[in-house]
Order: sequence, then structure tokens, then C-alpha cells
Amino acid sequence: MRRNNGNMKDERYCGNTHKMEVNDLDNEKTSCQIDEIINAGHDKPFHSLLIAQIQGYDKCNWCIGDSKR
Repeated sequence: MRRNNGNMKDERYCGNTHKMEVNDLDNEKTSCQIDEIINAGHDKPFHSLLIAQIQGYDKCNWCIGDSKR
């Protein structure tokens, strides 16, 4: 579920600046804990997965899969 709170502006991907992990909000799972990421101020919006990966973010194993961690 996309969000318009925190730093999010209805973007599809939410980066967690604390864990350097990116989540797909169109495929969000309970384990992703997006609300906690936003409430802690660790959210960074991305328009594409590729841009997040170029900036060093790993994919969330729950909502995207193929995590490198």
C-alpha cells in the first residue's frame, strides 16, 4: 500500500536508510514493517528499484525477494 506520510509521496519503493534495504509497496508484506520504518524517519522514496540498487540498497527478501544478505 503506497503512502503519503513521512518522506513518502506515493512512490512505489520505500528505502530503509537504517538497513539500506528497499521495499516494494505494491507487494508489501506484514514482515516489511513499513509503518515502523516511516515512523522512525528511516524512509527514503524511490521511483524505481534500479535507482535504489544503484544507490546501494538491497532488495527486501519479503516483498521483492533475492536479497543479497
